[in-house]
Amino acid sequence: MDEKQIAEQRLALCDQCPHLCHTMGARSCNLCGCFVNLKARMMSQSCPAGVWGPQSKGFFASLFGE
Repeated sequence: MDEKQIAEQRLALCDQCPHLCHTMGARSCNLCGCFVNLKARMMSQSCPAGVWGPQSKGFFASLFGE
């Protein structure tokens, strides 16, 4: 599974979460305050509710494809 597929899977899980908040057209998490559209694409990050965890690539690699 590539990073785009992982991010899409994470976002699908977030969409089902009771902690998801829709504010001014953005999806955010009521537990950690993140913008889930961004955090789901950062492979080093994890869900504060434990729904999904980090992947092997780090923050900069997930942003810049390194």
